[in-house]
Amino acid sequence: MAHPDWVLKHKVKNSEIRCINGRYYLYAITAKWDPSKKRTKKVTLAMLGTIKEKEGFIPKGQSKKGRPAKESLTKNISIKEFGATHFLQHLGVDIIKELQKCFPTQWQSLLVLAINRLIYQAPLKNNDFLLEESFLSEQLREAKLDKNACTQLLQEVGSNREKIVELLRRFIQGAEHIVFDASHITSQSEKMKMAQKGYNNAREYDPQVNLFYMFSVDKQEPTYYRLFPGNIAGVSALQNCLEETQINNCIAIGDKGFCSEHNIDLLEKAKISYILPLKRNSQLIDYTRLEKKLYQEAFDGHFMHQERPIFYTCLAEKEERQVIIFTDKSLALEEERTYLRQISNNKEGYTLEGYKEKQISFGTIAMITNCKDKTPSKIYQGYKTRMEVETVFDTYKNLLEADRTYMQSDRSMEGWTFINHLATMLYYRVFNLLKRNDLLKSTSVQDLLLRLSRINKIKINNSWVVGEINSKTAKLMHKLNINIPIT
Repeated sequence: MAHPDWVLKHKVKNSEIRCINGRYYLYAITAKWDPSKKRTKKVTLAMLGTIKEKEGFIPKGQSKKGRPAKESLTKNISIKEFGATHFLQHLGVDIIKELQKCFPTQWQSLLVLAINRLIYQAPLKNNDFLLEESFLSEQLREAKLDKNACTQLLQEVGSNREKIVELLRRFIQGAEHIVFDASHITSQSEKMKMAQKGYNNAREYDPQVNLFYMFSVDKQEPTYYRLFPGNIAGVSALQNCLEETQINNCIAIGDKGFCSEHNIDLLEKAKISYILPLKRNSQLIDYTRLEKKLYQEAFDGHFMHQERPIFYTCLAEKEERQVIIFTDKSLALEEERTYLRQISNNKEGYTLEGYKEKQISFGTIAMITNCKDKTPSKIYQGYKTRMEVETVFDTYKNLLEADRTYMQSDRSMEGWTFINHLATMLYYRVFNLLKRNDLLKSTSVQDLLLRLSRINKIKINNSWVVGEINSKTAKLMHKLNINIPIT
């Protein structure tokens, strides 16, 4: 039903008129990007006031008695998202400070792109719209995110790897435990030199760019990344990464793919402590002692890890290196059962001869390390922390949807990866806040950001005020000590 003209004249941008029980109300509305449906949707915000034929527009909470109609109040109404972006700026104060130093003329655009990637998983084409709908447009007026500006920004930032590394080094300094690993990003661009066909753990041979990552266990955040061509193995990238980061006085923890004599020499020359797992068929492992069932003959001791006994066997030392075999008997039974089941199912590659050869190594993991001041328990626990870097890649692929790229040049790819790295850093700031407050079981990072993104700033008659906050959101903010200024 069409509303009367005397009602419609009070409708302004970002508002909606509703008739409820014969009375007219003006509501603030906005459009939000829905990442699941890949389109915008209308979101109703606060009720701004009532509309009457004689009095005109009456703002919510304002008495009409003795006051003339104030139609001008509706002329400057504007609603912008505020809560989530304000919260992320507060958590990333140090990140913003380093951005300002390294990219003094571009930091505002980089920050907005990183925030939009985290909150909305936004592709480049939507960032101009998202900035306009956010209070960031009032705070960061130098941010330019139209198509041409974004293209130029990625090219400029991506061609300045030196400044990117300068920023990365600021966050890797002081890290005591560094976990590193490599993954891949699929690309169909024929213009990217780095996009080369290479084998990956998904058994794909598509053109890809490889991504090397470092994660600080003690700081609980990603600290460094490096891109390299898809046809080069991750194990080959370690030397350049060590030269760029200039890390020292830390323990480097990698996976089996990085364990080679060459890489061990690199780490030792850089005077970096390391914990690296060996493949079960490595010539450095001697399983002879494990053939004996007696505790005192097979093992040098044990410790508890997540309520499971872990036995360890220390092999003969070589120079500054030591090899330790860890045995998890519960895991051994599970692996043995799985292998025998495959034999029963006539699975190709599983034979009784193979079982006899492998049975002594079931449930074991051997590590080579130069951390002689660490107990076997500490070495084992240190290695288990490498799951953290796998979580970083999960964030990349699932949350940021950054496991596939449409960048058309190596420079743009570098700039885009830098923005995703900033978004990942911010993600871990939120994740760690929830973790410290024991809320991860009930609230995810995206849950919190979704709730906070519903907190808006409303401009009425040239004054900005914070809109109403949902009661459940307010309780969550109280638990996390999140403060949203009302003006």
